[in-house]
Amino acid sequence: MNAYVPMESVLHELQAFKKKFYLNLLIKGSIFSAGLLLSFFLIYNLLEYFFYFPYYVRAFLFFSFLGITIYAFVRWIITPLSAFTNLRRLLTDEQAAQKVGSFYPEIKDKLLNTIQLQDLGRTNDLIAASLEQKSRQLAGFKFEESVKLQENRPLLKYVFVPVALMLLITLIYPNLFVKGTERIIHYHKYYAPEAPFKFVVQNQKLEAFKNEDFVLEVALNGKTIPNELIVIYDGREQKLTPGKNNTFTYTFQKLQQPVQFQLTGSGFYSDQYTLNVLARPNIRDFSLHVQYPGYLKKQAETIHNTGNITVPEGSLVTWNFATLATEELTLAFQNPAQTLAATQTDDNFAVSKKISATQEYDIRLQNRHSGNKDKMSFLITAVPDRMPEITLESFPDTAGFNYLVLGGTVTDDYGLSRLSLHYRVTNGNNAATGSFKAIPLRLESNQASQSYLHQWNVANLNLAPGQQLEYFAQVWDNDGVNGAKSARTRILSFKIPSRQELSNEIAANAKTMQSQMSKSVQKAQKLQQEIAQSEQKLKTKKELSWQDKKQIEDLLDKKKQLEQDINAMKEMYDQLNQKQDKMDEKSQELAEKTKQLQKLMEDLLDEETKKLYQELEKLLQQQMPNDRELQKLLEKLDQKENTLEKELERALELFKQLQFEQKLESATDKLNELAKEEEKLAQKTEDKK
Repeated sequence: MNAYVPMESVLHELQAFKKKFYLNLLIKGSIFSAGLLLSFFLIYNLLEYFFYFPYYVRAFLFFSFLGITIYAFVRWIITPLSAFTNLRRLLTDEQAAQKVGSFYPEIKDKLLNTIQLQDLGRTNDLIAASLEQKSRQLAGFKFEESVKLQENRPLLKYVFVPVALMLLITLIYPNLFVKGTERIIHYHKYYAPEAPFKFVVQNQKLEAFKNEDFVLEVALNGKTIPNELIVIYDGREQKLTPGKNNTFTYTFQKLQQPVQFQLTGSGFYSDQYTLNVLARPNIRDFSLHVQYPGYLKKQAETIHNTGNITVPEGSLVTWNFATLATEELTLAFQNPAQTLAATQTDDNFAVSKKISATQEYDIRLQNRHSGNKDKMSFLITAVPDRMPEITLESFPDTAGFNYLVLGGTVTDDYGLSRLSLHYRVTNGNNAATGSFKAIPLRLESNQASQSYLHQWNVANLNLAPGQQLEYFAQVWDNDGVNGAKSARTRILSFKIPSRQELSNEIAANAKTMQSQMSKSVQKAQKLQQEIAQSEQKLKTKKELSWQDKKQIEDLLDKKKQLEQDINAMKEMYDQLNQKQDKMDEKSQELAEKTKQLQKLMEDLLDEETKKLYQELEKLLQQQMPNDRELQKLLEKLDQKENTLEKELERALELFKQLQFEQKLESATDKLNELAKEEEKLAQKTEDKK
């Protein structure tokens, strides 16, 4: 075992040699790597800085430098470092022995033989003794001294030279390595040679909106300014419009997508610019859903693509918007100011408002980039429920003062709810003190415009002579928003004449009646005479002339006029009777005479006479009337008109007598009343005594 102690010493020395050998390789590799990389870095930067290679050359420079770096690192750094740390083995013992032997020639063969025979010495004593002897001879040598680390110092020139050049260049061109390295690393990006002027894009942001124009504003700063400036984009070249103070403009029209562009002038190029295209909020479609107040009984409706609408007051309007690139939507109302935010569902927005007044409003859209470009202003007009309208006409019973016929029209824009008649009774010209009472009138609530008619029996009010009835009509609409509104007519009056006024009116009417009857008697006399004359002419003529025929036609017209006068006289007499009955109650005898006169006047126009005149009118319509028949008709009419004349005279005399007796009876009643009042006064006087 002692024989192998010298051998172990030899192996230990050999391992020390390997360690130092690997360290030497690592130092040498580091120097070579640094020198090589610095040289390429210097050369590549100088070339790119001055020549502005295209992107594919810069790509070659970048990737070639990257390849050289990887190769140098693996070849000269990783390999010796892994061997030095025992991660891998570069030299075998025999190779190491050969390298040591080249430094110590006198032991070259001995050391190599000793390494080769060390395994055989374990089984052969003779070989083992020989190995021990050779090991003792090698024990005095330090193998690691054969590696001289200081021999690497001359290699440092490969590092110092490029470093010195780089320092010198840095002092002269400080930005050379920064710009060159930047352009090589960003080989895909275009870099233009520096121009004697600067391209200054004056737009604060290179951002435009879709479907809109964008004006690019460029200024040139420098000693030498080109006369022409061109923008390059989408494979096209367009000239910019020159302006003042070395400024240029160009308009990108109706942009749809981002644009990459570059500026060039006098052979120099600017950096690449990107004009981003943003989406401005916009409305694709919108509608207004109008829900009308319930009392209008009107179906809801939807109005599309218009913001100007007219709706009844109290309507609920819902705006529905379909938008593009919109994040917020509001409605801004004016007078009074109010802002409503819409509720969003995906790209749809909805907002509702109850309309109570006419207002202007703006639709405002917003996203992270912008609001809507154009102002969207609209007007929503609220139509208030108008006041209802009412008219009133009165047709009083001026004879008996028993009734009033009231009529008129009521109108409203949407509908009516109630109609009533208000009245109160006052005493003559005295101030009214009582409150009005109401009578409901019939009304069709589903009709907005209608007429009304009411016959009012005022006799039930038992109005005394001299009292006055004041009245007006009032109507209410169906306003379900602000409450029912009403309109009323002016106050009308219906006055019952006083006894004195009624007496004067009766006297005047009686006088008129008597005059009318006298005129009718005269007309009847004249008509009878003309009929008799026509009858006599027919007896003497063989044929009826045109003048004779015209004269008979005139007789027919006069007869019709007489009939109208008699009918008016009968109506006048009826009204006179009613007023007389209102004044005083007639005695039985006077009432009988009144009925007798009334019957007499009813019989003045008998049916037989009417038929005779109708036959006469038909006969005259013939082209050749029968003279004989005509003569017979005139004879009969002559007799009838003679009778009518006598009946009118009789009626006139009876009327005069009746009026006299009426006045006499009235005077008697007044005297009786005065006598009764005197008796009462006398009785009061007696009671006081």
